[in-house]
Amino acid sequence: MSTYADEDRWKGVFDGMAPEGWADESWFRLIEGGTNFLLDSVPGGVEVVLRSIDLMTEARNKALVWQTGFVKEGAGATTSGVVVVSGLKLLQNTFSAGAAAAEVPEAAWLLHSMITAALSSPPTPTTKLTLKVTQCPGCIPPTNANLCPTNASQPLDSLSAVARAAVASEAEVVALSDSDLVELMRDELGMGVVARNRVAAEVRARQ
Repeated sequence: MSTYADEDRWKGVFDGMAPEGWADESWFRLIEGGTNFLLDSVPGGVEVVLRSIDLMTEARNKALVWQTGFVKEGAGATTSGVVVVSGLKLLQNTFSAGAAAAEVPEAAWLLHSMITAALSSPPTPTTKLTLKVTQCPGCIPPTNANLCPTNASQPLDSLSAVARAAVASEAEVVALSDSDLVELMRDELGMGVVARNRVAAEVRARQ
């Protein structure tokens, strides 16, 4: 399937690489053999920066790049930091003094762009997960860190009006326009499994 870059989530990172938001053939070596993350277990807890649009029959929440804020368990609502996770193949080049041009220039360019953006204008996600650190003396490893959902589900008021309609009832999903359905499949796949399945079923019915 295709891949969509939400450039508003981290402005400037994909400048010039994603015409109208879509990853074209120049992304092939970055995506092929990369890692897709399934984010169904954390609906509303992360923001997708580079989405892998799943099969209509599946409609899973898949991402090649995602970001979220995180708070340490027991620290309240104060954001402790931001994490950006990438499954793209960015480390394909050998960097050394006097080395020739990069063998995979798109990987070198995007890696540089992400590092530069992280230093100059880091992302500011509106979502957050809870950082839980557990100790296990004598274990390997003795310390484990997990990012866990802060809330069981995404509050409806954080969704777009179109997504709220899709969550509300199957009848309202049927009433959505084709363009609204496309937007939901592209941008709102983090709203929950039930709502996504309703949208996917309606898309299949119109094909």
